[in-house]
Amino acid sequence: MRQRLMPVLLGGLLLAGGAGALAQAEAERRLDAAIAQLRAALGPEARLEIGGRRLDPVSGRATLADVTIIRGADRITIPEAILSELGEGRIGRAELRRLNHRGSTAASDTDRLVLTGLAIPAPGTALTLQALAFDSAEIESVRIADADSKTVLARLTLDGWRSGAVGAAMLEGLNVTAASQGPTPGNILRLERLALADLVLPLAGSDLDPTAFRAGRIALEGLEGREGANTIAFSLGRLELRDWHPGRPTTLQLDDLRTEGTTQQLGQVAFRLERVEVSGVDGAGTLAAILGNQQVPDPFDGLPQRLSVEGLRTEAEGQPLLALGRLLTENRLERGLLSGRMITEGFRLTLPRGQGDWVQALGYREIAGGIEIAGAAPRAGGRLDIDPVRIAWDQAATLTLTAWLDGMPPTPEAGTPIDPATALADWAAMRLGALTLTLRDHGLLGRMVAQQARQQRIPEARLREQWAQMALALPLPGAAPATGPDPLLSLREALAAFIRQPGMLEIALRPPQPLTFAELAQLQGDPAAGLRRLGLTARVR
Repeated sequence: MRQRLMPVLLGGLLLAGGAGALAQAEAERRLDAAIAQLRAALGPEARLEIGGRRLDPVSGRATLADVTIIRGADRITIPEAILSELGEGRIGRAELRRLNHRGSTAASDTDRLVLTGLAIPAPGTALTLQALAFDSAEIESVRIADADSKTVLARLTLDGWRSGAVGAAMLEGLNVTAASQGPTPGNILRLERLALADLVLPLAGSDLDPTAFRAGRIALEGLEGREGANTIAFSLGRLELRDWHPGRPTTLQLDDLRTEGTTQQLGQVAFRLERVEVSGVDGAGTLAAILGNQQVPDPFDGLPQRLSVEGLRTEAEGQPLLALGRLLTENRLERGLLSGRMITEGFRLTLPRGQGDWVQALGYREIAGGIEIAGAAPRAGGRLDIDPVRIAWDQAATLTLTAWLDGMPPTPEAGTPIDPATALADWAAMRLGALTLTLRDHGLLGRMVAQQARQQRIPEARLREQWAQMALALPLPGAAPATGPDPLLSLREALAAFIRQPGMLEIALRPPQPLTFAELAQLQGDPAAGLRRLGLTARVR
């Protein structure tokens, strides 16, 4: 029995030893093949040197020591590189520790770099950013320095990098400091976090092609910077962009943007914007159209395009200068009808000292109010309704315009080249159907009369009557009418009544037949006949 058992054990040992030798040889072959492919990808102008190597034949894990890559003036050294899961044209996992780069103009150090699923370019294909492909990357503690700046990056992770496209990425703890210029501190840039998803960075040569850029999501948090000795400083709490793809509705949200700086005219200036929101806009398609001088895409049918701006404030030397509570724009396309609206609320303008004397002379500390604009027209062309254009000045006056025009040209299809001359000719061919202008007084006229009366040292009632008489004597532009009723009579009487008793003044144009803008220009030759053709009327309410 013992005589039969000993040969079996000896044969097993020999087989195990042979299998180990085969595994060792296969591991060596795979490592040699990977190194050879890397050398070929680096190109003939680069040199790859390896100080030592250690292989685990069971796991196939290889540890390389003192790896050096030299290309011209650039030198990369890696004290330790751990490679595993080696395959044909692929490295399953590569961990590079204490990576160091020294070049003619810059130097960098990286504590740790891990790549998984790294594809080695085929022979004859250079190892470039465009050709690089891997499943994931993790970079920790990067320090870069050149003659102009120093950059520190805490961590960067990438997933699914393929020829300039990345499935997801996260950058954390970025600090960039520019070199000081004498006693003046350098520029500073800090970023807490940047998250990316479904990103495409198409490179045209060495530049990014903005029209082919794509992004599923870009989220940025905690950005701040400073230029020079705090001459200009800025910060951004948060920015998020989603669905930057042609044909998709893009959304954008920006929170808490602040800037500070010094100007020669206003001294220390501060600016803050609490929030900006954009939705329903084909952002990528619109940018491509603008850069190509083409018609921008229509709003998505039934989905409004919105822009909202909230909490805008500007100060000069600690004093309020400009404020805007809210700005909202909205465009729609529904059942072939294009409509748009813009409103501003909480607008306040305080003119700097020495530039607002006329406002203060009227008894106002600021110009406050709002604007509203709305209009609609068929996409296929036809009638354009403007209702309203309204400008309100609190405690002063409100000016409102409504109108309709016929013959509006069709909206060009998206991507159609824009010809300014043709567009101008199309708009000039439009016809004015009606226009109404109303002025509602909230105290402005009374303040103007009071100021002028003080300067002339006469009673306000006398000055009002003088202005009313001037309105009644308003001359007709050009030659006086030879025959027929006075076309300015209703306007003169309405102006005089408005001056005597401010309320609401309404001036209207209602031509019997719509007039083109070219015809309106021709009316200057005979003002009386022209005013009659325009159907000018005026009244006070």
